[in-house]
Amino acid sequence: MKTVTRRVKDVVRGLIRPSARARRHVAKRFSCEDFFRELAARQVRYAVLRWFETLPIIGRGEDVDLLVADDDVAKMDGLFVRLRSGIACDVYSVSGLPGSDFQKMAYFPPHLAAGIVARARLMRDLYRVPAGQDHFLSLAYHALYHKGYASGLPTSLTPAVPPKKLPDHDYQQVLADLAAGLSIRVAIDLESLDEYLTREGWRPPFDMLARLSLRNAWIHDRYFRAGFAVEPSRRGLAVFLIRERALRPGVAGEIATALEAQGFRILVSAPLAAERQAAVASRLRGGNWGRGPFAFSGGPPAHAIVAWDPKPLAVDRRQKAEYPLLENGRILRAKLELRDFLLRGLAKRQRFNPLHSSDNDIQAWEYVEILLPQQLDDLRRQLESLHREQA
Repeated sequence: MKTVTRRVKDVVRGLIRPSARARRHVAKRFSCEDFFRELAARQVRYAVLRWFETLPIIGRGEDVDLLVADDDVAKMDGLFVRLRSGIACDVYSVSGLPGSDFQKMAYFPPHLAAGIVARARLMRDLYRVPAGQDHFLSLAYHALYHKGYASGLPTSLTPAVPPKKLPDHDYQQVLADLAAGLSIRVAIDLESLDEYLTREGWRPPFDMLARLSLRNAWIHDRYFRAGFAVEPSRRGLAVFLIRERALRPGVAGEIATALEAQGFRILVSAPLAAERQAAVASRLRGGNWGRGPFAFSGGPPAHAIVAWDPKPLAVDRRQKAEYPLLENGRILRAKLELRDFLLRGLAKRQRFNPLHSSDNDIQAWEYVEILLPQQLDDLRRQLESLHREQA
């Protein structure tokens, strides 16, 4: 009984760290002003993403959305408690670290998030907010790729299932006002904003967009209503990424041999230059290369193997439920067997995720475009030739 009582007191005092979720609650001993002054005192680099105009007054039912530099998330320890009391905050780290991620991804592509934090300006001499252009772009991004139809923005598409409730904010009016203040000329509807964000380099990369589509019907309807198919001459491509921690002399050759034994044809096997690894990692896998369910992170991608599967395997119902973006069962089978091979002999407390792969054709081609842009045209010609031979 004493142990339970002591634990409750520790929770109330904020001595126990919050659970691994983006949603946190500020300890009641901190007012909103106190909280932001404490962030400044701890030199936390962050930005309040939106609805900050009335701060430090927070409306009933509202929360504070914070984007925080990776290295500074730990500086916030002790400010939050597990009890649902005090100010509610959603804390997102730049690269989507565990416990500060969005659906197991970074909230924004990490290179964009880092820019928002770096350019944040002080408002009311109290809290940091995105610079003007970043505010408009990040709010439009949130409305489109996090909210979709639920943002209430006009759309030229007809959703299969209309949103069940009204949007929590008037995104159309707020975005229109921001655009006018910045002299941005764009229609405030989902499709026009999507085209604008694409031109500005703010649309999520494909694999991030695909993962967001699982919970965002507008993304699904706009981009994936026809599934993940590409033209017949480009089908069957797969990309396997050996992560930094798994890379050792000869391992790429061993993996290529194992893939050939599975039925793949190896088209390219190439290391990624150290100076490119971080940039590439930020554009793949939702920018999140953390440890996941393993004891350690496997690190960023360090070596790419591009392969062709002449006879892709169907994906069964159980696999589809666990891997909704998967379109070729052979890729999954190969990845799981290779992971077992690469982790052989390691105790559970030593394990890490050594390998990542594309799930479908569209994703594979985007990986090639990001990883090996200089070989993109050659690979297209190669695959067209292989399909002609197969026919």
